[in-house]
Amino acid sequence: MSVIATEGFDHYSAQSDLWLRSGALQWTTANNSFVTWSIVTPGRGGLGACLQGSSGAVNPSLTGSFNVNLAAAFFGFGMTFTNSAADVTVELLDPLASSTPQLMLAFTASTGTIQLTRGGTVIETSAPNAFNASVWEFVEVGATINGTSGSLVLQVNNATVLSYSGNTQVSSNASFGAVRITGVPNTGGMTVSLDDFRWNDTTTGPGTYPCNGFMGDLRVVPLYPTANSAVTWTPLTGANWQEVSETAFDGDTSYNAASTVGDEDLFTMGSVPSAATVIAVSLIGAYRSGDATAHTLTQQLSVGGTDHAGAVQTLALGYQFVSDVFPVNPTTAASWAAADVNTMLAGYKVAS
Repeated sequence: MSVIATEGFDHYSAQSDLWLRSGALQWTTANNSFVTWSIVTPGRGGLGACLQGSSGAVNPSLTGSFNVNLAAAFFGFGMTFTNSAADVTVELLDPLASSTPQLMLAFTASTGTIQLTRGGTVIETSAPNAFNASVWEFVEVGATINGTSGSLVLQVNNATVLSYSGNTQVSSNASFGAVRITGVPNTGGMTVSLDDFRWNDTTTGPGTYPCNGFMGDLRVVPLYPTANSAVTWTPLTGANWQEVSETAFDGDTSYNAASTVGDEDLFTMGSVPSAATVIAVSLIGAYRSGDATAHTLTQQLSVGGTDHAGAVQTLALGYQFVSDVFPVNPTTAASWAAADVNTMLAGYKVAS
């Protein structure tokens, strides 16, 4: 499978929208009533938006849950946080054992050091100044969970700053299936900003970029519809593309609707720089059923005149964000070129 999920936080408008994401990646927080996560623009590198959590009644904590436990996997994200007396912890959780942390990384702003702990015991420490909390740093983790032959390698901005081999297992399962990121102010308040989250497994993917290991510092670049190509759904008002081109989700304020099997909307999209290296295309949309019938839908990509469907999605009465990842150009089976992305059409189709 290789690239499993990406997240740029570019299509949400409020904290509550985060909990609507479904599929290969879902977001939760332990105390929805007390933790405030805000969508802030611009995001890392001036692109799209980022997610920002502030300490209040409890420390800002966010959990990204995967739809499967894996013995070995990689994940990465951009991070910066305020308060030189603060820490950020990153825990690899086992959802099959009441979210028991298998391992925890603690980033200490005052020294720039990172400690790796297992079951509360420190098992590895980086050199000082391994990271700088006051600027955006890209953190990437590759971990194998095993009671004897496990490992964890941590990279910051593409450089290895911590490496451990040995026992990485705490629960009865040699795997993890979620990541919890928590800000710990220690004294005073703090703000944690996150962006460009992704996770991938160790399966060799297709094309030039197998995405089965460390992928380096990559950005999630948001593209939005710019015009109709071929549309059959009914817009609430105006043109179809305008109903789904908002940079932040607005619920039923704007939408397109259809009930006939085969009805499809396809849109031309924004573009990436011509010199960009494209690792994968992730298509994300928010959908709901307009009645109690269990309708299904597929997201669609049209490349070179050939239409390709994503996974069949069963819709609920409330909105859900769904995502399909296309690691290569689905028409040519070759790695994406910027020109392919800039001429593709994207949309959705009624399946039932």
